[in-house]
Amino acid sequence: MKKILLNLTGLLIAASLFPQVEIKNVPKSTTVGKAYSGSSFIAELSYAVLPSGDTSYVIVFDNVKYKNDNGLQTISFIASSSDIESLYQALKDIAKTDKALSIKLGETTVTATSAKSKNVTIGTDKGLFTVSEKQLAKLFGKKTSKYIPPDQREHSYY
Repeated sequence: MKKILLNLTGLLIAASLFPQVEIKNVPKSTTVGKAYSGSSFIAELSYAVLPSGDTSYVIVFDNVKYKNDNGLQTISFIASSSDIESLYQALKDIAKTDKALSIKLGETTVTATSAKSKNVTIGTDKGLFTVSEKQLAKLFGKKTSKYIPPDQREHSYY
C-alpha cells in the first residue's frame, strides 16, 4: 500500500512540474517544388497561408558551405505569387549571365551569383546552395502542373 501511495504521489508531483500543453492551429504548409541532384536533396520551396491572409514562403536548403553540421538552413519571407514569379525570373536570368543579385527576403539578405554551366549559387550569411536552371525550375514548381499560387486558387477549376 505504501508503494502505491508513493507512486501516486510521485505521479502527481511529476504532473504538476510539467507545463500544460497548448494546442495551436498551425497553417498547413504546401510544397511548391523540390530540387535534387540525383538522390541528394538541394532545396525545397513551400508556403503557408497565415491567419492574417499573408502567404509565408520558406526555402529550406542543404548548406554546401558547412557539411559538418546537419546542413539544413531556411529562408523565410512573406510574398505574393507575383513576387515569387519575379524572384524566379531574376534567378533564372542570373543563371544565364555573369550578373549578381542581392535581395532582402524577410529578414535575410540573399545573394545570387552565376556559377559555371548556367548554374546559380544562392547564399545567405548562414550558407549557400547551387542549382542548375532545370533544378531552379523544379524548385519553383515550373515542371509540374500541380502548383497553383495561393492567390489564384479560389478562381481555379480542376
